[in-house]
Amino acid sequence: MYNNNKMENMNMVKLAINMSLPMIISMIALALYNIVDGIFVSRISNDAFTAVSLVAPIQSIMIAITLGTGVGINSLISRKLGEKKEDEAKKVLGNGISLILLSWLIIAIIGIIFTKHFMQVFTNKSNIIELGSKYLSICMIFSLGMFLQIAFEKIMESFGRATASMIIQFSGAVINLILDPILIFGVGNLSGMGIIGAAIATVIGQFTGMFIGLIYMKKEKIELKINDFKLNMLIVKQIYEVGFPTIILESVAAFVTLILNRILILFNELAIPVWGIYNKVQSLLFMIIYGLNNGMIPIVGYNYGAKNKLRIKEAMKVFLISSEGIMFIGMIIFIVFSNSILSLFNASEEMMEIGNIALKVLSFGFVFAGVSIILSGVFQAIGKGKYSLIIFILRQLSINLPLLYFIGNYININIMWVAFVFSEILAMIVSIIFIKKIKDIYL
Repeated sequence: MYNNNKMENMNMVKLAINMSLPMIISMIALALYNIVDGIFVSRISNDAFTAVSLVAPIQSIMIAITLGTGVGINSLISRKLGEKKEDEAKKVLGNGISLILLSWLIIAIIGIIFTKHFMQVFTNKSNIIELGSKYLSICMIFSLGMFLQIAFEKIMESFGRATASMIIQFSGAVINLILDPILIFGVGNLSGMGIIGAAIATVIGQFTGMFIGLIYMKKEKIELKINDFKLNMLIVKQIYEVGFPTIILESVAAFVTLILNRILILFNELAIPVWGIYNKVQSLLFMIIYGLNNGMIPIVGYNYGAKNKLRIKEAMKVFLISSEGIMFIGMIIFIVFSNSILSLFNASEEMMEIGNIALKVLSFGFVFAGVSIILSGVFQAIGKGKYSLIIFILRQLSINLPLLYFIGNYININIMWVAFVFSEILAMIVSIIFIKKIKDIYL
């Protein structure tokens, strides 16, 4: 089930590449198809892009639920395997799949009932409401593919099968990229379906990843009993002790965007698609860091279970250096090429004026976020989920929204983005304080 030798003995740089590179590639693919999806939708109409930008936080919450559950499953399975408790690892796997299916059912019901009401909270433009509710309802009702795809990715990672995780994600991304222009704009005798086509392409891509994941699960020859799927409250608690901070992280980020959309619309409605462009493009950079983070979690989790303190410190050093190097390059790209980034999304002259300043200012927070994200991954791997929760709340809610509103309302909308940089600095400082408090690593 698991290659113990590489976790214990492989050169750390080589192991980091071995565990992280496939996940980085798969997460780049995920970010790229979100970016390309946005580029295609922006060419339908400005209303279509605004609609997709408004519903993006709900999609982020859906991802947060399954990603957080998956991270909890990943960490707990890794620790059980490090402790040589394979039977308990199987029970974690069965409980995890049951939790994922239950989560999808709840999301599907919400998608049937509430999508139009959600759109009406943010705009009274009938066209945007109609476009957004159609797109979101399809993505929510048929989100089973997404839920199981991400779950299978995390399960493969916990078994040390990083390449399998990459292929699961990459396959869905490729299918989405192929289908997007065909279903949105049409080809030959096939008429384009506009924003509905974009939603259908996304769903088909997710189901493709799910089926690839099922194939890999079968290859692992893991024999689960029916009883393994019966929810055990202790296992559920342990999964969410680690995974809940990730759910909160992604959900808080989504709620911040919801609140931000409400603030932005008070000043300039075009700031909403500008924020949508930033989120899509910065996701490419942050997905790389989360790929590193996800590659690190099973390494640290295994060696924490094996009580190998030196190995944990070595992993932290390698992953922190890698993260900071990538974030610094990303900051330079955003500063130098902000105009080109906005042009990809057919930005108007006024959007360019707002967006150039926004992208440049926001990018200064990247290098600080690189530290706090990696250290949060360490906390998740060793079961200190509360530390991760605190750090992510600091990043998303500590001072940015109050300061954001104050600057935008009383100073200038073009410099209000600095609030996010302040939050990243504070989160980095706290994460360093927390890591030095963990005696299992530092003494």
